[in-house]
Amino acid sequence: MALAGHRPAGMWHSLVTAVFDLGGPRLRVGSVQLSPFDPGLGWGWADAGQVMRAMNSTAILGLVGGDWNGLGATTVTLPDGGVTDYDPDCYAGVEWYPDHAYQLDEHGLPDRSVARRLEGPSRFRDCARIADAPWTPTSGRFPADRHSPRRIDRWYATHHFPDAAVTGFGVVGAEVVGLCTDHDPVVVEVDESVLGA
Repeated sequence: MALAGHRPAGMWHSLVTAVFDLGGPRLRVGSVQLSPFDPGLGWGWADAGQVMRAMNSTAILGLVGGDWNGLGATTVTLPDGGVTDYDPDCYAGVEWYPDHAYQLDEHGLPDRSVARRLEGPSRFRDCARIADAPWTPTSGRFPADRHSPRRIDRWYATHHFPDAAVTGFGVVGAEVVGLCTDHDPVVVEVDESVLGA
């Protein structure tokens, strides 16, 4: 039985940050995993606030990667001038399964509220978009995963991290990692010489 007024923490595996001295510039790197059972306006919204505070608490440039357990909110411009989500709705037209409900909002659409909080008020930027990388799913191929292929693992750059420092981006696929994990690792390459510029 929960105590009145007590609210459990939502961080699924926690948030950790470390500051690296690169011989001049310093870089804060974070790693996080949010809850798969309340990744949206509940725990996820509060958890996004903790990530924002940890990564933006000083002037140190930062990158934070993690299993956000929800889709991103970044959009792309189409050739005709329209706008669409970089991360497509992976639940549209898919047979419903109970675990899908944790990922959807009250309208049955993917709950992107954590990404909206990070990418909006906090001005975090999706490294895949900085690198102009093609959309690549990071999960959904593992035999026990009942979700469609989706990109819930992302690297974010803080608001003052220079775009020019992101020199490469990619997802390590099944041909390398096999079935040793249910998420494909996401790699961002950084030119540290740009960080001190």
